[in-house]
Amino acid sequence: MDMKAEKIIITLKTEEILKKGKTDIIVFGNSMWPALKNGERIAVYRCAEEEIAIGDIIVYKLRCDHLVVHRVLNVMQVEEKRFFLTKGDHNSEDDGYFIPFCCVLGRYMEM
Repeated sequence: MDMKAEKIIITLKTEEILKKGKTDIIVFGNSMWPALKNGERIAVYRCAEEEIAIGDIIVYKLRCDHLVVHRVLNVMQVEEKRFFLTKGDHNSEDDGYFIPFCCVLGRYMEM
């Protein structure tokens, strides 16, 4: 899929979760194996910042052209904002950066 198409999909999914509180996405890749498999459709629900906890699987926007589905390893509070360190279950290292809540699309919950 080209970058323009990916941006359109991300925009549509963001609008859907804001309007309906839920969207679904298809997982691409094996970074979350065995919990989530390549090609699996998952439900993503809007959630409040304080509802995200260590161990949750979140979907976040990386730049504006990519969605990432990874597990929360650590939560950092800076003043009144929360940031999340994530890692794919199958990856050997964490993602190397903290995600601000404004980039979080939602939290995965089993369908």
